Amino acid sequence: MEGMEIKKNINNLALLISAFLFYAASIYCFMWAASSFSLPFTVCNGESSIFHEISRCRWSSIAGIGFWGFGIMGFALLSIFIYRMVKKNGENT
Repeated sequence: MEGMEIKKNINNLALLISAFLFYAASIYCFMWAASSFSLPFTVCNGESSIFHEISRCRWSSIAGIGFWGFGIMGFALLSIFIYRMVKKNGENT
């Protein structure tokens, strides 16, 4: 039974590390979006869209999608981790 417990702990640790990596990617995308936000106003006449003809005008939109996507995935993984830890602590009492 101890082998199963170690495997569960490793899985929980992997969930936690993955959640923080997704949050780090989300923060990176936020900084990328913030730094590339001024480009559409100079080159693209204030238009920023994923379907824009000029690739520079797509960067801030792609970074915004990455920010939300990685952030939601990080939140989901962290929620699963917390759920497992609460469930584990509830079984021990």
